[in-house]
Amino acid sequence: MSEAYDPYAIPRSGDGGEHRRNLILVNVLIMTLMVCIDMSIVGVALPVMAKELGVGMGDVQWVNTGYLLVSCAGILIGGRLGDIYGKVRVFMCGVALFTVGSLMCGIAPTLEICILGRAVQGLGAAAAFSNNQGIITETFPTNERGHALGWIATAASLGALIGPTLGGFILTIASWGGIFLVNVPFGIVLFTMGLKILPNRKPAHPGKLDKPGSVLLFCSLMLVVSAVTELQQGSAAIVWAQLVLGLVLLAGFVLVERRSADPVFPLSILRNKTLLINMFTMFALFFVIGGQSMVLPFYFQDARGMTAGESGLFMTVIPIITGTVGPVAGALSDRIGCYWPTCVGLALACIGELGVSLWGVDSPIVQVIVTLVVYGMGSGMFNAPNNSLIMGSARREDLGVVGGFAAFARTFGQTAGLTVATSVLYGNMSTQMGMQVTDYVAGRPDVFLNAMTFVFLTMAAVVGLGFVCTVVRFVQTRRAEHDAERALNG
Repeated sequence: MSEAYDPYAIPRSGDGGEHRRNLILVNVLIMTLMVCIDMSIVGVALPVMAKELGVGMGDVQWVNTGYLLVSCAGILIGGRLGDIYGKVRVFMCGVALFTVGSLMCGIAPTLEICILGRAVQGLGAAAAFSNNQGIITETFPTNERGHALGWIATAASLGALIGPTLGGFILTIASWGGIFLVNVPFGIVLFTMGLKILPNRKPAHPGKLDKPGSVLLFCSLMLVVSAVTELQQGSAAIVWAQLVLGLVLLAGFVLVERRSADPVFPLSILRNKTLLINMFTMFALFFVIGGQSMVLPFYFQDARGMTAGESGLFMTVIPIITGTVGPVAGALSDRIGCYWPTCVGLALACIGELGVSLWGVDSPIVQVIVTLVVYGMGSGMFNAPNNSLIMGSARREDLGVVGGFAAFARTFGQTAGLTVATSVLYGNMSTQMGMQVTDYVAGRPDVFLNAMTFVFLTMAAVVGLGFVCTVVRFVQTRRAEHDAERALNG
């Protein structure tokens, strides 16, 4: 029988010194930020890359898609490898692969080499991203864990939000290769630093890698994520066939895992209802991040006629507020628990999305900023405590798998949010115009604003569902605690 993980146990943390723990946190934090930035930074450079490499936009989109597919498909397997060989060892392999892939992309003379480099980057991102929270959970004692995971959650959110703005800034001072080469010196420093300060703990019950299950999982997720991504461009029959095949392979993976002595993804995890609720709420928030990252630039630049620089300033409001509130919320959750902050955070995020749905072309700047601040506060308040709940509900031998599961929920949430927002926006605009629309309609801000309202009402509904789930979880937990207290008192 596997050893139960006690979330209240204080783990050993390297040499036990606070300074060493903080160095470990910085190392993991910077890598998390780099991985999340690279999920969104490339989009702004694709038109430039297509022109300089002499390819079409359909082909150059694979620079983004290749990274996304490999990282999503490999995240869960990376988490399992961390449970087998040690989380730090797999994390360090991820840093190395990510750095090499960045170099390949930065000096790539052809599109094919750039896409290959992005695939290598994606493998590195999957290995590192799936083990970052596990390393922190093993390193920090319970009374400090929420604060530490708060910084990780903040880095993940900030990376997803600032990628396009940072990419645009780099393109103003360097060629498109600069958005990849900037990772190389950071990667080298992180790898060197990691060799000296990251403690690789040998797993107590490592097991073996389930190779058939890993192949089925990787292929099924590649097909599913690829189909969801391609649905942004249309719903061709081949895309739906790809999605169906991916789901069939995923069903085959479940059958294989049920018979495996060392499953790559223990299905028993799915019986943990609290964990699933925490995962869904995380998915819901990153679903919104993916959607609004596509819609808001159109609002600021096309509907309101702002410059790219002015739009970028408004887009930085959310990451600034999230980055400020996140660590504070993590520290607060160490003192008062995680349930209240997650409930309040999702409520504020929902209010923020509803607020955006009310924007018009002449909405006061104060109204716009206040709405962004409210959403940013909700995002920052939710992420850290929810991460702590997720990792605290995992057994010690499953920390890597659960960390990978959480990373997948974030990444796939962004992908699904982008797809749904794109489909809803252009579908609604097409209905209003009576023809196929795939871009902003010049001179018709009313068409865009009507569609944007519908998009953000959809986003609010998704976050609202997450809020309801969080409240249900909170009530059930309190009821269980009261029942246990009554039983104890006889």
